[in-house]
Parts: sequence; structure tokens; C-alpha cells
Amino acid sequence: MREDAGTYLATMRATVPLVHNITNYVAMNIAANVLLAAGASPAMVHAREEVVEFAGLAQALSVNIGTLDGPWAEAMEMAAQVMVAAGRPWVLDPVSVGATQFRRDVCARLMALRPTVIRMRRLRPIEFRLVGRSDVMKRRAVGSSSGITRRGPYAPSAYWA
Repeated sequence: MREDAGTYLATMRATVPLVHNITNYVAMNIAANVLLAAGASPAMVHAREEVVEFAGLAQALSVNIGTLDGPWAEAMEMAAQVMVAAGRPWVLDPVSVGATQFRRDVCARLMALRPTVIRMRRLRPIEFRLVGRSDVMKRRAVGSSSGITRRGPYAPSAYWA
């Protein structure tokens, strides 16, 4: 993967993909700036009234459950369903998934939609056991030292059951 990073970056810069983000207030500006610097076109769209239509326009989706509430949770699921149906990649960052039952429930529903990438931090293996998804932790992660667990068309199939 390391040798392909430059190729992936060049491709992204050449295609300028629209990346739909449903992310927490703290990370919104940072995520937008990182995506812009990498060559993507970020959009922070979380309203249920437009999320399905917007997800249909996007080439990728990033979901971060940091500032979670009911309407945002619904929007996250709606957008992820669009990505799955279209065969497009989507990322789940399950911030503090183990902190409350609400977060565990929302994350379990999002995990059922099989995110392409799951962003992991050191304590997340314990938290994933709380949502009944300890199987995620049994999978060997590509780039796990950097905190990223990956599955999908660009990850070797041996890494995901």
C-alpha cells in the first residue's frame, strides 16, 4: 500500500472527488481543510432533508459520531445506505462508541452497513465488544499501527472475514 500512496493521491487530485462529511463540530473545519489539502472537495451536509440526495452526488462519505443526536444519527444511516447501494466507499469514525447506550445502538446500525474503512483508536477494541462487534477486532487490520482498520476492494480479502 505504501508504494501506491502517491498514485492514490495523484488520482484524487486529478479527479477532485466530492466527499460528503457528517462529522462532529470539533472536527468539521479540520476535516474540510485536510480534504482540501489532499485534493478533494469536502462538503459538510447533515440535514436529513437533503442527505440522501447529496450522498447520491458524492464519491465518498465520512461519518464521525462525535457530536451525535437523533437527527444526525438518522442522516448518517441514510447517507451510508446510499453509499452501500451505489458501491461507493464510506468511512466510520465511531468516536466514544462505548460511552453510552445510544452511541452503541447507532454504531451497531452503522456497522451493519459494512463501512469500507473503520477508524480505530487504542480503546476502541474494548468499545466494539460493547456493541456486540468483537468480530471486528479479530480481523487483522491494514495499517493498524496508524489507527486505521480497512476492508473493501482495495484491501486484501484475507484481512476481512
